[in-house]
Amino acid sequence: RVNFCLGALVVAVIACVACFVAASLWVSVAWDQASNLHPVTSIAEFSGVQQQRAWAIFLSDGYVDVKAMVSKHMMCTPPKKQHKPAHPCNFIFVAPIFKHAKGVDNRTAHIYAWAVSQSPIAADIRCREGGGLCGIAAQRLYGSGLLDRFRTLIHASQSSPDPPMVFVSDPWMFLASNFNCLVCGMCIGSAIVLLLLLLAAPCEAV
Repeated sequence: RVNFCLGALVVAVIACVACFVAASLWVSVAWDQASNLHPVTSIAEFSGVQQQRAWAIFLSDGYVDVKAMVSKHMMCTPPKKQHKPAHPCNFIFVAPIFKHAKGVDNRTAHIYAWAVSQSPIAADIRCREGGGLCGIAAQRLYGSGLLDRFRTLIHASQSSPDPPMVFVSDPWMFLASNFNCLVCGMCIGSAIVLLLLLLAAPCEAV
């Protein structure tokens, strides 16, 4: 019985840690929203320090010009045994974000940020909270290598040393699976407590 409980405890601890790691992004977004007294509310504010601090953004404005979306890809070579030609892979997509829809087709309109993704960017996404554009700061989702690829593609259209980038989506919908991991982690954590109580029972009896 003790050996079985110890084995189950080890498995449960590993599963619990994995769940909490997977849920960390949801926790960070939720904590930032609850504790940030001065959140970004306009795309014009999403730059510099605010960009680096941001997790999820819920704006009152912002418009993604998907018609101006551009993409780039790498060429992947299959294993030598397959003898197949190289094929396009690892696509990236970027699109400019204006303050309002009237900025589209206006050459003098200021581009405040860029929507970035590894799949085609969806049409303008609006969230109930704030009534404008919403999403997750790109540096919270992507690694440095992919961020550099985004910047290189953006520089072809706009010269900027550090263009603000955001993954456009409804953060809570996008992170729903992460929240499920949090719930699973809490359930497994409760199970670990029960296992520890079972392991401690024989000691009390002695």
